[in-house]
Amino acid sequence: MKKVLFCLIIVLFQLAVFSNVSNNTLNTLANKNVKVQLSDGSIYRGVLIGYDNVNLILSTKVTGVISIKKEAVIEILLDTPNHFQITPMGKSYASFNLLGFLQFGPIFSFDLKLSNNIYGGLHFRWAGIGLLYQLAASNGFEDSPSIFCSAYGFQLKYFSSGKNSNHKLYFGIFSDFTLGWSAGDLGTSYEWKSNFGGLAIAGNFGRRWRYSSKFFLDVGLIFGFYLEFWDNWNYLDEPYIIRHGGNGTVIFAMLELAFGWESKK
Repeated sequence: MKKVLFCLIIVLFQLAVFSNVSNNTLNTLANKNVKVQLSDGSIYRGVLIGYDNVNLILSTKVTGVISIKKEAVIEILLDTPNHFQITPMGKSYASFNLLGFLQFGPIFSFDLKLSNNIYGGLHFRWAGIGLLYQLAASNGFEDSPSIFCSAYGFQLKYFSSGKNSNHKLYFGIFSDFTLGWSAGDLGTSYEWKSNFGGLAIAGNFGRRWRYSSKFFLDVGLIFGFYLEFWDNWNYLDEPYIIRHGGNGTVIFAMLELAFGWESKK
């Protein structure tokens, strides 16, 4: 009697299992990506390419075509792919270009969202503490440009909208106006001082790596030209005799290595 009862329980259990893999369900899932969970806890993923009263036939990427006993199946479901979730950029961001210390001055920027993929804003470039700026403005470190030389400008950037990545390519324009001061022949009878100003216009492109913390890292290139508008100077012992120079054009390029944070919304 106990054996009969035990066999009856087994049969009822198998019937319950088979109810999860009825022919109607299998007809619906035929030739589709499915996820099959077995009674031992293992899970198989693949395309259901066939079945009979005893077996399911799956075509998997890992092991090829396999046969699975129906009696071992607990559940079979349509296996929908996990679509990549795109995180939209915030309404604003702030950034700081580190490499400016070695080039034409570190750049502090703040940008606002103007449209879906376009951002624009203002920046401050502290030119006077840039190594290459000091080299260029001092004629090879012969003169003494002020560390307070600075530039004020704007930038526009277009960010590509990748479908499978939150990282972005960007393209843009960059422009600023520089105000500077310098001196030379220090400690001599013909010591002089000057003030100068000019406009930089450049293109900009690179890649932005974005992270869930809203932190980002930009790696890119800024390239263009600088047009000097004036360079007025005088000897200290002749303060009222102003000499005029300037109007030169210089082509320049800067590597961009900037970090920053996007707003959360």
